[in-house]
Amino acid sequence: MPRTPGTSRPPLAELSPNSRSRIVGARDNGVKISEITQNEGYSNSTIRSVLNNASHQVSYISKPRARTPSLLSLRDQRSIFRLIQAKPKITAAQLARELPIPVSKKTIYRFLKKSSIQKWRCSKRPLLNDKLAGKQLIWAFRNNSQSVAFWRRWIWSDECSIERRKGGKWDFVYRKRVQGKPSRGQTIMFWGCFGHNCRTDLVVMRGDPDSEHGEVIARRYLEIFEQYLPTVLDSDSIFMQDNAPIHTAHIIRDWFEEMAITVEDWPPYSPDMNPIENV
Repeated sequence: MPRTPGTSRPPLAELSPNSRSRIVGARDNGVKISEITQNEGYSNSTIRSVLNNASHQVSYISKPRARTPSLLSLRDQRSIFRLIQAKPKITAAQLARELPIPVSKKTIYRFLKKSSIQKWRCSKRPLLNDKLAGKQLIWAFRNNSQSVAFWRRWIWSDECSIERRKGGKWDFVYRKRVQGKPSRGQTIMFWGCFGHNCRTDLVVMRGDPDSEHGEVIARRYLEIFEQYLPTVLDSDSIFMQDNAPIHTAHIIRDWFEEMAITVEDWPPYSPDMNPIENV
């Protein structure tokens, strides 16, 4: 069935090698150009162009076209890399102003995208006031001279939540992509702990379907403690957990007292002091 002219390919798209081969083959077999035009659905000028260029092509594939040279020299490109390393929060407009040649923001965007560098949202950290910083300092001084044997008694724990965050204006930094983004609207929490010569599995903390929003509640947390902590705790172990509200629930504190487990009085907002944060 003949093709309808103008519907065989999207606008501005090149003919495929198969289409070109079919056109040349038909002409070699004596088919008139007007018939080829009707059968293939291309214009008369397109058919003639294919026939004229056939002798210059290998397997009916177009030769690479010359591209417009980049406005950024290798020296300019290295300058951009140095600038974003020194100032990760710099904007494309600022980058353009600091280069020695006039260049637009779009040129900067295209180059960074080609280099797999894009803007990423900065992680937020809690602001420390003097009181909170003082508690961290007191804890550090108190434990600064402890022995290796003392630290080997510790069991370090933490949970990590992958979630969509809301609100406020965020800062952005340039860097290469190192990890895919989690799906929007989903929240998955993991828990684990380790010591000198022991560790638990990485535990998925599934939300409680009976809670109002399906979140992880203290009862679910207690179930994990009951299952995993006896496998890593000794009689002289010191258990570390941060000050998340779920850790200070009455049923959690009562369970630790009942099991005679020593729980460290952990200073607020102190992720850098917890080795598990660097795992």
